[in-house]
Amino acid sequence: MLTGLQPGDQVVAVSQVRSRPAPKRKQVSTLRSLIGLAVLGTLIYIGYKVSTGSSVKTAVSGPELIFDETVRLDEGDARSYPFTVSSSRRIHVSLHASPKRVNVILMTASDFDEYQRTRGKLVRSGYHYLQAISEKSVLDAEKEVVLPSGTYQVIVERPRDSVILTDATSAHVVIKGM
Repeated sequence: MLTGLQPGDQVVAVSQVRSRPAPKRKQVSTLRSLIGLAVLGTLIYIGYKVSTGSSVKTAVSGPELIFDETVRLDEGDARSYPFTVSSSRRIHVSLHASPKRVNVILMTASDFDEYQRTRGKLVRSGYHYLQAISEKSVLDAEKEVVLPSGTYQVIVERPRDSVILTDATSAHVVIKGM
């Protein structure tokens, strides 16, 4: 029995129910999900670029400029652009010549030595080159190739068209590692 109550007093039972507030949706978990998706997307992109011949470095930071030069070539002149590929890598060569056509030739370092020995001779013995980027008599060229590790040369040459008159041309050469 309850003490301090008089007959006829009403007893009211009060119960306190403590309800927990609804849990807030954590913004932290949403942010973590977004960061995780961004990291996953980046890894997939880098994996794709590497599988298509890009190096990890250029897949992350973009193409590496190897050469960007405008050169003046007289008939019979040539300019070589040496570069080394440390592991399999995609190489992009862009060429614009004006007003005359030029030859663009890709070769290994050993083939370049043979090219140098025969260059300028009246009767040229054959030299080897890689056909993937090489083109004869062009004004504009945009080529890409995946090269294995090694040392290479891109040669831009102005063929000798005339014995008496020599016409010069300019060629803008851009070589990028992708």
